[in-house]
Amino acid sequence: MLKPSFKIITVLLLSTTILTACSQQEPNNDSTSQSTTNNQTAATSTSTSSTNSATETQKKAEEVQKFNIIGSWEATNQLSLNFNEDGSYTILRDGQAKAGTFRVAAEYDNTFLLKLTNYNPQTPGLDTYLYLTTNLDHTINVSNLGIFKSIGTSSKLPTALYLSNYLQEEPENAGDKLVGTWTNKNRENHVITTTNYNPDGSFERFSDASGIVTRGNFAVTSNETEVIITTTVPDHEPNQEKYTRNDAFTELTSTTPGFQTTYSKNILPTTR
Repeated sequence: MLKPSFKIITVLLLSTTILTACSQQEPNNDSTSQSTTNNQTAATSTSTSSTNSATETQKKAEEVQKFNIIGSWEATNQLSLNFNEDGSYTILRDGQAKAGTFRVAAEYDNTFLLKLTNYNPQTPGLDTYLYLTTNLDHTINVSNLGIFKSIGTSSKLPTALYLSNYLQEEPENAGDKLVGTWTNKNRENHVITTTNYNPDGSFERFSDASGIVTRGNFAVTSNETEVIITTTVPDHEPNQEKYTRNDAFTELTSTTPGFQTTYSKNILPTTR
């Protein structure tokens, strides 16, 4: 028969063993909680980082500023320019005014391509394409005219002023890169033909020799070095013109035997 003191010792040993086992099996809730907190913090950090990145992207896009161009503009060379909501424009230089209408042929990033009537007196009946870029200092840069600052307030371009097939992204294919005004000159540096390629696939060509504007449609195929333009006009067979081009796609040099000439495009002004 067990003595009382031995019974007490036995009970104490069993209790200690049970407590130890329970202690070993109990999960470390503090460690799990800390791990969960770390994961939540990391997820929050990632979310915050993504939000900040999106905000920065949006901010940069806004800084590009496709801001309003309807209004009055003034350059430092005594040249002023007005774009009006009804699609008319005026250019005033040294007291002499030039007026006509304009339409938007392209708008992407900070770039506009405008088609102006009555701009070049040397090509009556033919419109002229001019590039316009907006700058971060709230000025505009117009090809062949210079940099202008806003006078007063400006407003948004009405949708009615956009051509139906206007370009909404920076041109990547040859047909879109061709859109604009191209001129070629003779050896005396005199312009002999001026050609407009339009975003809807039509073209107009003014001949200085005849004073006539020819109108029709065009199609383009190209590779890394050669551009082939096929033009069609009413009552005539299609005409194929082959050119080599520069990397910027601003010069086309004819490869037709006996007719070596280079066409140059009204180029995009530099953004400041």
